[in-house]
Amino acid sequence: MKFAFINFGYESLGLEYLSACLKQEGHEAELIIEPDFISPAAQIKLPIMGTLKGLKKRIIKDVIKSKSDVIAFQVVTHNYQFLLSVAAEIKKINPDILILFGGIHTSAVPNIVISNDQVDYVIVGEAEVPIVKLANALGGKGEISKVPNLWRKEKKIIPPSCNWFISNIDSLPLPDKSIFYNKIPSYKYEYITLTSRKCPFNCIFCSNKVLLRQPGKIRVRNVKKIIEEIKLLGKDSKYVHFVDPVFGLATDKKKVSDFCKIYPKIIGKPYSCHLCPTLITEDLIKMLKMSGCYHFEMGVQVSNEKLRKKIVRRFITNNQITKAVNIINRYKFFFSIAIIKGWPSENDSDIKSESMFYKELRASRINIHWLELYPGTDFINTALREGNLNKKDVFYINNGLGWNGSKTNIPFSFPQNNIFKKYKILFNLFHFISDKMMKKLFKYFGAKWIPSINLLFQLLFIINAMKSKDLKVYIFFRLTISKMLYKFKILFPEKLNIKK
Repeated sequence: MKFAFINFGYESLGLEYLSACLKQEGHEAELIIEPDFISPAAQIKLPIMGTLKGLKKRIIKDVIKSKSDVIAFQVVTHNYQFLLSVAAEIKKINPDILILFGGIHTSAVPNIVISNDQVDYVIVGEAEVPIVKLANALGGKGEISKVPNLWRKEKKIIPPSCNWFISNIDSLPLPDKSIFYNKIPSYKYEYITLTSRKCPFNCIFCSNKVLLRQPGKIRVRNVKKIIEEIKLLGKDSKYVHFVDPVFGLATDKKKVSDFCKIYPKIIGKPYSCHLCPTLITEDLIKMLKMSGCYHFEMGVQVSNEKLRKKIVRRFITNNQITKAVNIINRYKFFFSIAIIKGWPSENDSDIKSESMFYKELRASRINIHWLELYPGTDFINTALREGNLNKKDVFYINNGLGWNGSKTNIPFSFPQNNIFKKYKILFNLFHFISDKMMKKLFKYFGAKWIPSINLLFQLLFIINAMKSKDLKVYIFFRLTISKMLYKFKILFPEKLNIKK
């Protein structure tokens, strides 16, 4: 059986594992990649790169050309409706092609996704074994009814007969990096991998919890297996990025100690990861620094302790955060903190106290995100119960129609007054304005002194990245240029009426 995976230009470790598992069992896997510069979810928007209608047309053209038996869509809430429309067009052209939906959105509301006429199968949760069993069954080697995690239709919708998740991640084949590297070679400069699955925390808003609903604790990989993988597949990389929601090795003192001893001797490349303030200790930071960790992001989410405890369900105090940051700064680490704005009980009057708290942390960079609502998260139920959402809102969100049908998942009076832009610019100004000066500006002008010009944010971001010699940003821009060139190769033949 031949599977084609649809991708919008972001390297997916999940798809690489699925491809590796299929190929190991004698099946075929192909990547149809269309770098996204035009949808609402695109990181960089370039109207010159075409329209959504043109994007759909090219995907369908590549699907038909691939002659695949199954078209697999990795679905997030942002692209759900668009992918449904793509799948519907594929079915019109060739009704015999099977459509498989998976990913976070699918795992959250599988009963809704499978109810669409153009969707034949749905896989929820971890899919490495289910997708292979499905491929075998479709090829006549097994029964569809015995495929775990699979929703299907036989006159009626049939949920999975059993559920599966992998207890030993190292039993999987190495991820198939070739499906991305062969399309856009610049992907190889940043080697992405993971050290664990399942986040040890229980954040109410996070979609990772929906995808990884398996029982048990966090599953951490064998250190030697991680090193062997990077040595074999990441030899051309400039640096390594561990994509675990939280660096899994840091939850196991023995494993993180072993890793920090072995990694610099065998790999010796700078790496980055994600941490949580509760994991920060002097010993951990010292080991990470000595082993070559050049950057990590630390989730803080919100500065208001009551809000953090009641709504976010992160039971950590500002004193603990400050203590963790003091340790980090002693070792002169380049680190960023991630925060989320737009909680239902927040208001713009908090900007002064919040800004001074974050400024005093002395983070190298602050990554600000606006709260987005995703199906299946506990936050949806809490917001519904407390009257911040109604059933109609939940219907829109579950169907990928956005907040109140607005095609965005950003609720609670999305900041039309540019407050979001002001926060982004303010946090990038931290390195240019003293604490004393900032307090005076807030005292005399409130938040009015903060500009909301998007171009200024981009300029400040680049200046800060250059100032801190941020390798990750350098790789990001290099990859973005490569994706743009790849896109131009696709677009220009069409515009010039030249056959590919």
